[in-house]
Amino acid sequence: MRGRGDALLALARALDDAPPVPRVSRPAPRPPVTLRPTRLGVTSIETLLRDPYAIHARHVLGLEPLPEFRDAAEAAEIGEAWHAAIAAYGRHFPAGPPADAPAQFRSRLAAAFATLLDDDAFAILREQEIERASRAFLAWDASRRRDAGHVAVEAGGKLALTLDDGSAFALVARADRLERGLDGRISAFDYKTGEAPSKKMVGLYSLQLPLESAIAARGGFGPEVEGEPGALAYLKIGGAKIFEERPVADDSAAAAETALARTTVALSRYRSPDAGYVSRVAPFKKDAAGDYDHLARVREWSAGDGPDEDGEDEG
Repeated sequence: MRGRGDALLALARALDDAPPVPRVSRPAPRPPVTLRPTRLGVTSIETLLRDPYAIHARHVLGLEPLPEFRDAAEAAEIGEAWHAAIAAYGRHFPAGPPADAPAQFRSRLAAAFATLLDDDAFAILREQEIERASRAFLAWDASRRRDAGHVAVEAGGKLALTLDDGSAFALVARADRLERGLDGRISAFDYKTGEAPSKKMVGLYSLQLPLESAIAARGGFGPEVEGEPGALAYLKIGGAKIFEERPVADDSAAAAETALARTTVALSRYRSPDAGYVSRVAPFKKDAAGDYDHLARVREWSAGDGPDEDGEDEG
C-alpha cells in the first residue's frame, strides 16, 4: 500500500516539477556590413539609439510596419494634416503673411482636414480646437517673420559623413521650418501634434532638431539657410494648451555639435561585423511598444525580466 501510494505521490509531485528551461536571449542580429544602411534620416537616429533592432528590420530586412488601428491612425492623420496645411501656406507666401492671412490659412486647413472633418464626431470634438490653434499659429508666424530674413518650409537637407572605418554615410533630413534671422543664425522648428521631447530627451536621444541645425551650419540645406545655429524648438499644436513653443536647447551650437558627434560614433559602431542590432536597448518606457517587438519576440525574452540590462530611460 505504501509503495503504491508513494508512486501516486511521485506522479502528483512531478506535475509541478518543471525542468529548467534556458532563457531566450535578446536578439542582436549581425548582418554583413555590406547589407547595413549607408543612409538614414535624422528621425531614425533616435531609433538607432533606443531600438537598433528596428533599424535592422526596416533598413536591412526591408520590412514596413503594419497600418495602425483607427485611434492611432487618426492621431497620425491629424499630424499629417497640420503639416500639410502649414507647408502649403509657407510655400505660397515665402515673403511673409498676406493681408488676408487668416482666410488663406483657413482654406489650406480646410483642404488638409477635409477627410477628417467629414466625420461629424471628429468635427464636433476638434473643429474649435483647430480654429483656435490656427489663430495662435498665425500670430506666432507673423511675429517670427518680422525678425527673419528667409524662411524655408519642408526643406530637404543632406550631410555626408565619414565614419571611423573610412566609409561614407549620408545623413538626410526634411526640416519642417528653418529660418535665417537678421543676425544670420539659422533657427529650426518642428511641429508636434503629439507629445514633444523634453530638453533632457533632446540631449540624450531625440537628436532630430540639433542634427538639422548641424546640417544647416554645414550648408546641407542650401545657401539660403546656411549659418550658425539659432533657436531650436518644437511647436506643440493642439491639446490642452492649443499652441506652444518649446525650446529644447540652452546652447544650440553646443547641442548641434554634440548630437552630430554622438551620431557619428553610433553609426561607426555598426560598421563593425561584430556589432549586433540589439532589441530595445533604451526604450522610452518599459511598456512602450515598438513596431517590430513581435518580430524580436520581446515578450518571450523579457518575460519576468527586471529593468533592461542596458538601462532604461523613463522619459
